[in-house]
Amino acid sequence: MPIRKDAGVAMMKLYNEVMETFPGLAGPPGTWTPGTLEIHVLNVGQGESQLIIGPTGKTLLIGVFESNWNTNQGATWVASEIRRITGGSHLDYVMASHWHLDHIAGTEVFDDSEIIANARTAAWLTRFQAEIEAGALDGPPAIDPLVLPTRVFTDRLALTIGAIRVELIEADIHSDD
Repeated sequence: MPIRKDAGVAMMKLYNEVMETFPGLAGPPGTWTPGTLEIHVLNVGQGESQLIIGPTGKTLLIGVFESNWNTNQGATWVASEIRRITGGSHLDYVMASHWHLDHIAGTEVFDDSEIIANARTAAWLTRFQAEIEAGALDGPPAIDPLVLPTRVFTDRLALTIGAIRVELIEADIHSDD
């Protein structure tokens, strides 16, 4: 079954309903306690990065937003928020939502994490890696080094964040990947 183009709106509505139903789910910043599930939405200006912390402390960051690619300012701020929330900086998984430069720049900050992308995102990044690293795709500045995904999936990928199953679904919402 194809994913609708307005699936992003539906996901935000679902997220809001979950947060209203379980108001303690996101918890106050800096207070993650083992055994709890927390979801933090980090406003990075043009969009959001979502940090999911499972009951065992396993983490998933969805979306690294970098408005000034090759500065790592956005990613560095997200990393500081992760340290503030979790007490550490390591992430288990970082999900690149799609290949647009403002969404893949800054992954260098999380290069000790497993970087996940769908196959089309990985293909675009690989195809244009030289141009991206040279600043020749969509103009300067360059994203150098471009950190390519270390794990690629097609259609769906199920992850376990503690005892919580998270399913990443490939969808044609904002770009063809």
